[in-house]
Amino acid sequence: MIKTITLKRSTGFTLVELLITLTIMGILLTWATADYSEVRQREKIDATAQMIQESIQFGQDYARHLSVTSALCAGTPEDQCQSTDWNSGWTLFHAANHDSSEPLEAIRYFEPKTTAGVKIEVNGLEKPGKIIINGEGFIVSKTNTTNAVVCDHNQSYHSVIEIDKAQTIQLQDHNSTEYSESCRNA
Repeated sequence: MIKTITLKRSTGFTLVELLITLTIMGILLTWATADYSEVRQREKIDATAQMIQESIQFGQDYARHLSVTSALCAGTPEDQCQSTDWNSGWTLFHAANHDSSEPLEAIRYFEPKTTAGVKIEVNGLEKPGKIIINGEGFIVSKTNTTNAVVCDHNQSYHSVIEIDKAQTIQLQDHNSTEYSESCRNA
């Protein structure tokens, strides 16, 4: 008598099927990681822009409340309004005599928490690195085109804050190259 051996059909995966599945998962994971990194960087840009906007508003409220001139200056309190580098932070000074050589009284230092890869450029200021706010809370400016641009040198995305004499308006989600090229090259 001849015994017939019947092979049962395997219900597992073949090596080829497993490799194809892992390859597809790797491609999807790479795509998701790259997209997530871009989203995180956009959040950093928007958070930094929001902080600039809030610090300008704080300076206007301070000047208006005490009826004094104040200055929001690039740099740390030790820089005494001599820096033009906004990336390291900015300081609000009580600046009744902002044109004299006397040391200025620092009121508050604003240090951005998320500056890795983020660049800040403020354009249209009367004095580079210095936003002067008069005792009525208005920004002292010779031009009507003062703005702050926050960008990343690797992306075209940027956030723009239009600084009017009386208020600040944050314009978000810009992908144009008008501001981002100048910010990235600064």
